[in-house]
Amino acid sequence: MKKLAVPNLGAIGVRTTDNPLSQSDGTLTKSQNALPGQVPGDSPGLETRPGLVEVTPTAASGAISSLYPFNFGATSPVPKVPSLLVAVEDASNPWMTSLNGTTWANVPVATIARAQSESKLGTLAGPITCNQGAVWYKGALHYISDGYTLGASAPTVRKWDGSTDTLVFTIPPNPTSGITYPQAVTALCIHAGYLMVAVMESAFDTASPYGRVFCWDGTTLWPFCNRFGLAGTSTVNLGIPFALVSNGCSLFVGMQKWQDEGRVLQSRAAFELGIDSTSFAWLLVAPFASTYNDELVTGVILYKGDLYFTTWVWTSGAGITPKVYCLSLTATGLVTTSLTGPASTTNSYFCPLAVYGGNLYVGAYNQGTGALEIKKFDGATWTTDLTVSAHAALARFGNAVECNSDLYVVVAQNDGAGTAGTICRLHSGAWTYVNDAKNFRGFIAVNPG
Repeated sequence: MKKLAVPNLGAIGVRTTDNPLSQSDGTLTKSQNALPGQVPGDSPGLETRPGLVEVTPTAASGAISSLYPFNFGATSPVPKVPSLLVAVEDASNPWMTSLNGTTWANVPVATIARAQSESKLGTLAGPITCNQGAVWYKGALHYISDGYTLGASAPTVRKWDGSTDTLVFTIPPNPTSGITYPQAVTALCIHAGYLMVAVMESAFDTASPYGRVFCWDGTTLWPFCNRFGLAGTSTVNLGIPFALVSNGCSLFVGMQKWQDEGRVLQSRAAFELGIDSTSFAWLLVAPFASTYNDELVTGVILYKGDLYFTTWVWTSGAGITPKVYCLSLTATGLVTTSLTGPASTTNSYFCPLAVYGGNLYVGAYNQGTGALEIKKFDGATWTTDLTVSAHAALARFGNAVECNSDLYVVVAQNDGAGTAGTICRLHSGAWTYVNDAKNFRGFIAVNPG
């Protein structure tokens, strides 16, 4: 029996024949590079089959064995390029910036305000400088500002987000000491996601110096403690907080007290909220023996799971030498001397710089000879990695940062007013001077881009 062919019945959804003679005029019978429509809800028309476009006009040097999916469209992320920012004691151009560490450009005060000047520290400065003055926090450069007058207004911290420079907070009066206008901010540090702020409230060379540490959470500034004291005791007035470092759990503070012992304190917990003027948040983890009470702490740094701290001797005498100490964080209370400096030399010091390439770097200054050196420690042996002989007028190390796989160390002139400063760069095992004849403040930071 023959099949019955019903022309155009396919127009109502049933295909009954492939005979071109029985199809409507203009009906498509064959197509190339066409696919049924892919838009849901639309009538099933035809659309051009997706094809390939040339990514690069240059042929590959060999056979292509595989491809990896990557978005080549306009929404592809722009690679971030880290850059350096360094503070300068200059009223018109208080910062300099560089993408490669070699070519530097001035940043005018209208863009970023001036960082806290050395003069604000008074006698605390000595031969060293507060070198934790600038950190990158919550997408912006936070730095200690110079925009206040000693004894008449309070220190401030500002931030620069890449385009706008604004005031972040002002240090409030101390309700315990009665100090209305604190003297200076001495250090900034990131701890448990917060910005920690060390403050020198009274002058350094007083019998009962006051200092506090504050916490900034991005919205509110509150005191981590209203005064420094030991947990479970009535011991107070332990000195000025000069250096901060965090291991993610505890905050460690290096202290300086004129003509007294240097100390390292540890917070009892990551955070103790609600600390008032009679509560003490600190554990004394590294006091010095009374016979060596002229060593003051210049910095604290973590290396291979232990805490290293460095000292400055403000006077000369038998047995008084600057040192690098190691505080074991596993063997509680065990403090050993890792490196000893020159004996009986006023104002000689060590200061921590950075952990880089698996090594610990510290700055060393011998007041007696004027020698300024960068020491390197590999966990077993100390060596002199650089003698800053070409810059004999220098005596102050600032801080150090790693940027684009290189290490940068800021060095400033002894009086904080000269223009013989330099930046030392360690690249592929070799040191060079990359920015000379500037009056550097000592703060250097990395803009992640």
